[in-house]
Amino acid sequence: MKKIFAATSIVLSMLGTTSLAQAAMTTIPTDWWSNQSSSNNVHQNGVEEVRLSAATSGSIEGTVTLTQAATWLITFDVRTDGNTDVPAEFVEININSNFVSKIFNSPILTTYPVSYSFFGDEFTYNFIFSSPVADLGSHLIVEAGEVSVVPIPGAVWLLGSGLIGIAGIRTRRTKRKSRVF
Repeated sequence: MKKIFAATSIVLSMLGTTSLAQAAMTTIPTDWWSNQSSSNNVHQNGVEEVRLSAATSGSIEGTVTLTQAATWLITFDVRTDGNTDVPAEFVEININSNFVSKIFNSPILTTYPVSYSFFGDEFTYNFIFSSPVADLGSHLIVEAGEVSVVPIPGAVWLLGSGLIGIAGIRTRRTKRKSRVF
């Protein structure tokens, strides 16, 4: 029993340490502009921020390659440039061909947080901008964000250690029964 407990402790501590180290080292910038494969009527607003040019519609799409296959969380903000007088303008956000959100220009909020999780070693994005007024382009700006590994929760490690413990007890009981007969 002591051997099983010691082995379980060592394995779980190694897995836990690897998971925490992995999560700390794998935060990657989204770099919308640098990773684009195509864009139409969209320009770079700031460092890796994108917005609609002087047009009524436009889009940008691309692929971000990640360091490993894992469960990732993408987080970024869509903000207004302070001009909220065009409430019909919007940006539609699609990640991995999945609709994530459609954000309208609103005088109530000026920053809209967006997050999306997925499993894989890369993701594709597609932002579709629309504005009824073509003079200045969209007042909505998709800011640069980051992608980070989603750490495995402690409850999973606790469940795993419990299952290993139950397996050890069961093995011990079957050994005792075989000695008695």
